[in-house]
Amino acid sequence: MQADVQVLLAGVSDASDARAGCPGCAVTISAECAASRELRMRACRSCGTLSAWPVPSQEELGAYYNSDYSVSDAGLTRRRRANWTPLLETAERGAGARNGLEVGSSTGAFLRLAVERGWSMAGVELDARARRQHAETSPDIPVYSTIEAARSAGVGGVEAAWVLHTIEHLPDPEAVLRELSGLLAPGARIVATTPNGRSLECRVLGPLWEWWTPPAHLTLFSPRGARLLFERAGLEIVSIETRRGDSSGAATNLALSPARLLKRYLRGERRQRSSVSSATQRTAACINLLYDPLSKPIRPALYRSHLGPELVIVARNPSG
Repeated sequence: MQADVQVLLAGVSDASDARAGCPGCAVTISAECAASRELRMRACRSCGTLSAWPVPSQEELGAYYNSDYSVSDAGLTRRRRANWTPLLETAERGAGARNGLEVGSSTGAFLRLAVERGWSMAGVELDARARRQHAETSPDIPVYSTIEAARSAGVGGVEAAWVLHTIEHLPDPEAVLRELSGLLAPGARIVATTPNGRSLECRVLGPLWEWWTPPAHLTLFSPRGARLLFERAGLEIVSIETRRGDSSGAATNLALSPARLLKRYLRGERRQRSSVSSATQRTAACINLLYDPLSKPIRPALYRSHLGPELVIVARNPSG
């Protein structure tokens, strides 16, 4: 699996070759932390995007994704359907033939939902473990190890593409978006979700936030940083919004932050493992039963102010 995972680097051959620029706005970030070899998140003063520094090498990322990082197939739960259906509806407005592609398709749950709605889908997934799970549950939906492999198999002229909680994992997301745009039909839409590095939860909790997890998450884009990233990749922004999405919610993050801090103190862990914990999910569900009715009046205003925990970026491939 090591070879599969190392494709993540997409042109970054070694940590010494990592870009000094912000992954969002590409402005050179102060090298004040460059001398330290301790993995940390640095902030871009220009656009507010947070990014891991120093960028892990191929070997470090390969070792991480083959050990600490885990894949969980939660299936098409009610919550996932509620989160993903609007993302499908966004692409369906103005779409012609319903042929789509998901980059970072994991075990294929989103692909199955899209097929239910009449889409002809294909997926791109780097993790061999996830591809095997996908093949067991959805053998009729093709999934490829890379975008280039999808292109070689004849995938092209795609009317819509989804990149859901994927760009934050990539050392060079701009290169991946450029490669993806080559498979899109003129005017086709890309719908992407990613953690919001300027969300209220991220600002308050910092390293104790659920999505502040280097090296799993290498970048926490701000709304402005995400816009500039997509525009540099040659895509036109249609809209950028925030929502709760896949987040556990503000109340859950606040409630669990002391436990996260204690865990790091006792175990000496500075990097959170990216995995799905059923206990955490149950805790979140219980807390949100109480929190959601209380926060309902203020959540729309927070999301309109781009303070929600999840960014939803909708872009289009230029028609020219």
